Amino acid sequence: MGDWHVGDPVGFGNDIGAPEVPYMSYVRRDDEKKEEKNPTETRGPEFPRAKRLGEEALILERQGRYDEAMVFIDRALELNDEYSNNFNIKAMILDDMGRYEEALEYYDRALKISNHKTIRGNKAQCLYRIADERFTRHDLEGALDYVNQALALLPDDEQRSDYLLLKSVILNSLGMTVQAKKCRLLSQNRLDEIAELEKRDAESSDEIMICIAGTRYYKGLEPFYPGLVVELFEEPANDYDPDAIRVEIVGEKVGYVANSPNTLAYGVESASQINRLFKNKIEAEILSVENGDVIARLLGVRRHD
Repeated sequence: MGDWHVGDPVGFGNDIGAPEVPYMSYVRRDDEKKEEKNPTETRGPEFPRAKRLGEEALILERQGRYDEAMVFIDRALELNDEYSNNFNIKAMILDDMGRYEEALEYYDRALKISNHKTIRGNKAQCLYRIADERFTRHDLEGALDYVNQALALLPDDEQRSDYLLLKSVILNSLGMTVQAKKCRLLSQNRLDEIAELEKRDAESSDEIMICIAGTRYYKGLEPFYPGLVVELFEEPANDYDPDAIRVEIVGEKVGYVANSPNTLAYGVESASQINRLFKNKIEAEILSVENGDVIARLLGVRRHD
């Protein structure tokens, strides 16, 4: 048996074959037949060998042998740099290696040749991973930008729920609770509830709602009832939150304006968001006391003040 060379089958000397289950939503054989009709791809005399090298690179990629896979795919691209699927495969290898920004470059090169749904889906998954990584690092604006890019690639895709749920978490962390709620409902295809939420939002678009948290550390829910007017005061010297706003009833502290994703109810503003409105104090009217949430609206202050 002779020495193995680049270009020889990966299974040279064994029975390794192509994987039956595609990576992500990798182009399947029936998809490849469709792609062959794409007039933007140049299929020169080296195409069959380039295609075979790409398939062998994919086998290595599925085995986690990324450096070897890279050798094969780079050779394939040297032979033919007009085959979208080989750019897609290189992007997948880089993606698996955690080299996300480089992977995006190759997904884009593949998409310039063929705007195939599968390549768009693979790029969207790469963008999702970057968004999740940015969110973990508390780069919320960056995370939102990347997940929005991913969703733009999948406007009608039925597998958008994970993307929408991640966007919902990011929006909630940014204090955009109504938008977060809409994303969560959309991920579950609860369109009627979205319409109702948007209707309520439009009706009270100028009113500012808050949620009162921490009540169990003071007098519980007993002092609160719809129509009660409470007073809000800034606490810039608060040891835990410089944006803290305490809530008082006739001079007694009964809680704080919610300022954490864990305590915010949907459709309300956080303490950090309303802090800019303060002069001395603000009054708020209790609207409801349900399921442990105390919801109130600010009096004498509108959203655009």
